[in-house]
Amino acid sequence: MKIFRLIVLILFTLVHAQHAFAQDYSQAIREARASLDRFIEKWNSIDDAAVREELSYPHISHGPNGFVVIEQAQDWFVGYDNLRQQGWGSSAFNNITVRQASDDKVNFTVEFSRIRPNGEVYLSGLVYYVWTRQDGEWGMQYRSGDLFYERHDSAEVESAIAEAMETIEEFFIAFNSADNSALREVTHIPQIMLNQNFFIHAENTSSPLANIDFNRLREQESWLRSDRIDVQVTHATPTRVFFELAFERYDRNNEKYRTVPALWVLSKRDNRWGVDFRSLMEPSFQR
Repeated sequence: MKIFRLIVLILFTLVHAQHAFAQDYSQAIREARASLDRFIEKWNSIDDAAVREELSYPHISHGPNGFVVIEQAQDWFVGYDNLRQQGWGSSAFNNITVRQASDDKVNFTVEFSRIRPNGEVYLSGLVYYVWTRQDGEWGMQYRSGDLFYERHDSAEVESAIAEAMETIEEFFIAFNSADNSALREVTHIPQIMLNQNFFIHAENTSSPLANIDFNRLREQESWLRSDRIDVQVTHATPTRVFFELAFERYDRNNEKYRTVPALWVLSKRDNRWGVDFRSLMEPSFQR
């Protein structure tokens, strides 16, 4: 157990490390970053319609109480009245880190501040963004913020990381056993997956995410098993942990045929850890 916790702590020190990109996604990063910059400018313009131009849909806000999914642009709004009641005058992005990238998706972590009209910073936080390209246009599709990231109890965070890591281990054991019942014990409903740009919202246990067709996987891909590699903790709270990892698929000859980088978000709901959100990047193929 001590060795496991040491490994967890080492992983956590990589919070500001960037993934090594196997391909050159510099143009995608530049375009997504330009949209990110426009987003905060438009946010401060107090113009909902302008902000909507820098979003992708369905748009996912991942808050403490679960998901808010906005299907259409006209249904999205900032909520400036609530911000003004806090004494808000503007917001600023302080540190922006590119986490993962592909041609049509870029993930960022951003430290932000909320500022009063007199220039006083009254709140700082961290947010994880997933920016996607739809019909040639970049926009933010997923966000999950932490307003109190500098105030968490370190022991609680360490415990959360250890429990979430154990849940990932249990996920892959259940997956390789083709055991959907066991998988439902380590995942949550509702649950969302962005498979590249394909949106899957599991709102109940009848969803394909809760009932994986392992026979089809074996027939179509000769799948035998999946392994996770390069697991890194990028951010953690006592009730939510963000992981960057890659999973590999092996065929019945035990040869690797696909590697998929991904963002996984695990949350603690009703005293149980489970997978909430997955964002899969562009896969690489070995055959």
